[in-house]
This record gives sequence, structure tokens and C-alpha cells, in this order.
Amino acid sequence: MRLVIKKLKIADRNKILLDIPELMVNFSSLALMGPSGSGKSTLIKAIVKDNDIDLNQTGKIQLYGKSPQLRLGKEIRVIPQSPQNALDPFRKIRYQILETFKITEVSKNYSLADFAKLCGISEKTFDLYPMQLSGGQAQRIICGLALIGKPQIIIADEPTSALDIEGRESFIELMNYALKKNTSLLLATHDLRVAKKLCLKSIELSSGQVEENKLIASNGDIFCQADKSSEKTIEKSKKVIVVKKLVKKFYQHKFFHSTTTNLFENVNFTIKQGDNVGIIGKNGTGKTTLIYILLGLIKPSGGSIEVTDKLDIVFQNSRTAVDPRYTVAQVLREANPTISENELTVILEKVGLEGVNLKQRALNLSGGQLQRICIARSILQKAKVICFDEAFSGLDNINKRIIWNLLLRLKKEYGLTYLFITHDQDLINKMDFILELTNQTVVAKKPN
Repeated sequence: MRLVIKKLKIADRNKILLDIPELMVNFSSLALMGPSGSGKSTLIKAIVKDNDIDLNQTGKIQLYGKSPQLRLGKEIRVIPQSPQNALDPFRKIRYQILETFKITEVSKNYSLADFAKLCGISEKTFDLYPMQLSGGQAQRIICGLALIGKPQIIIADEPTSALDIEGRESFIELMNYALKKNTSLLLATHDLRVAKKLCLKSIELSSGQVEENKLIASNGDIFCQADKSSEKTIEKSKKVIVVKKLVKKFYQHKFFHSTTTNLFENVNFTIKQGDNVGIIGKNGTGKTTLIYILLGLIKPSGGSIEVTDKLDIVFQNSRTAVDPRYTVAQVLREANPTISENELTVILEKVGLEGVNLKQRALNLSGGQLQRICIARSILQKAKVICFDEAFSGLDNINKRIIWNLLLRLKKEYGLTYLFITHDQDLINKMDFILELTNQTVVAKKPN
């Protein structure tokens, strides 16, 4: 596969997002590396001709493969940063898979059972709607769909950011399978471990500029590099969340019978003010459901929940957490309509977005920048308990450390409590204790 770029410029009304005079690289597996906001997703969208209509693009960018023409959905397959956005919310997964079978002209002998085995998920998952899937389940399905029909290239935009360790290994296995079938891979990521295992070449992006064949090196435990002066101290005496004998069941009604799925049975735990709590478990074990129960968005089937302080959440998928019509200022003012422009500028500086224009559309920001906008909005809510649903997954290592230091300072100043749904082992090691979800139970324990 060959990527050719000549005099490429992509800009919004305020600044140049990408400026690449010339680039030609031959590759079988290529990683696009760089911090949040460096232009990785913008470049990916330019390659597949899917950039926002508000952006001004000039120059040439083209992929060349074995065929004279590479068509999106045929020779080119895309694994997006937000997999659930790529699925039709009104149709069950089964019918979307079968439709892909038809479009890609897959062999008639290829069955749903074969597809389930490829993805490493149960066939029962195919009877669900996208909204009922966990982030990991949705990602595995999208990866499987990308492999159907022997595409020439798979383009993946931060595909492992919301996956647990097992999910990342599954993705690596699927992509290695594709590479062995002579399918090329273009991977935008800041996960150095994944890039090392999959890609032979890399391009480093920085402020819209590109450098080919940048050495991929690990930054180590990023949270161990955090500002120690920001850590603790809060006297942990006040109980902010007390859960006793929690039960959650899901009922599925069909024409002639009903089925019951037990998600939680007899769950008990207590969280005190100032705690950093990690919520871990395989994809599909109910981590997000547990948070939604604590927030009052989902009703438990039994047991008691006592919450003494206001809760708020920073969602995993930042692009579906903001109104696509809103500017940055409008997104932040959802939390506080009367806040001044100067105060908005201050909060942006606190989350490392001092150069962002308040009047620009929020969806024109990178995934990492948009996640920090959502964190800023949560801070403006003045909640005492903040839940983060994989909120670090869209950030590069530098910005993870910046946000972690920010959260520690805010915690110390306002007496905050944090709950983190995460698959990041470095972050898990910084927790006071973790809640591990497995086999319908929640076990409270210290990190390893």
C-alpha cells in the first residue's frame, strides 16, 4: 500500500489543523502517532474523504493499492474511534451483520457462528441493539465486519482506547490475522504497546506537521510521573456511597416466553469522601450499568443504595456526549448558563485547552480535546462525586498526566471523590481500592 500526500492543508476558520507539504510512504502496517490534537483523526478523515464540511481542504491525499480504484466499504474498511456510532441504533446486530455479508459478497458457507468465533463473542449478542452493547462488544463486532470479504486496507482510528487488556489482545490478534491475509493496516493510536505489536513503520504528527519513521518508545508508567504535591490529603470519614445487597436483573420479553439475565447478585460496598475507586472487569460485565445505577439512571432490581452527595459523569464516548450543533462555549454553559466568558477561558486553561476558541464547533476538536471539554463541563457541575467512564482512554500519555494532576488538585481543593471505569493498569495501580466485577458479583480489593 502507498500513501501519497502533496501540498495538503486542512484548516477551520481559526487555525491550520494539518499542513503536510509532501509525503510518500510504502507500507504494509503504518502507525499514526502523536498527542491529542495533533491531527491524527483529521488525517484519517481526509484519507477516506469524510472531513467536516466546515473545514477548508486543499492539496492531494491518495491511497494506492493493488486495484486501480480503492472504494470505501469495499477495498477500504474503517474501524472508527466510536464503534457504536457506526452501527444503526434502530436495528438488531444480527441484521446489520447479514447485510454486510451481502454487500461484501462473502462466501455462502460463511455463517453467523463463524463470525461470532472470529470476533470472540457469543451469538446471543446478535439479538441485541447497539445501545445494549458494551464498548468492547461493539468494537469487536466492528473489527469483525472490517475483516469480512478480504479488504485491501483497514484504517483504524484509536480502536483500542476503550478495550480491556483481553480486548486489546483480541484486536491485535484480529489485525495480525488480517496482515497475514495481505491486508494492509493504517492505525491511528497513542497506545505504544499496540503500535509496537502491529506496525512496522510509523508517522509522528505534531501540531499538524508530520515526521516519517519516528522511533516508537515507551514513556513508562505515566501516572508515576504525576505531581506528588497534588496527592491527598483528605480525611476519609464521611460515607458518600453505601450499597447493600444490590440486585440487578434484565428481562427480555418475546412472543411466547420471557428470559431473565442476572447481572448483579448481593453486591455490597462503601465509598468514602476522597477515595479514588477503580471499577474493573471484562467488557460486558456491567461496569457502566453499575455507574448508571449509582447515578439513578437505571433502577436496581433489589437492595438499597445511599448516595449523600451530588454525582456527575464524564462519558466514555465524548462525541455522543455533546450536541453536534453546539460551540465550545455552549457545551460548557450546559453546566452553568450564567458563567462568564472569562470564567470559561479559565476552566479551559485548567484542562490544558488554553488555545481553543470558545466560538468554534465542539465536534471540530480532536477526540482527546473533546474529552477534556467534557471533563471541564463536569467540573462546572460542582458535583462532589465524579464518575469517569473510560474518560482517559481518548488521551495520549502526556495529556493523561496533565488531567490526572488536574483531578488531584481539584480533589484536594474541593474534597472530591472519583470513580474510574478503566482498563488502564497504570491508572488502576493509583487507586485506593478497586471494585472488580466478575460472575455477577462485585469484589472490593486493593490493586495488585
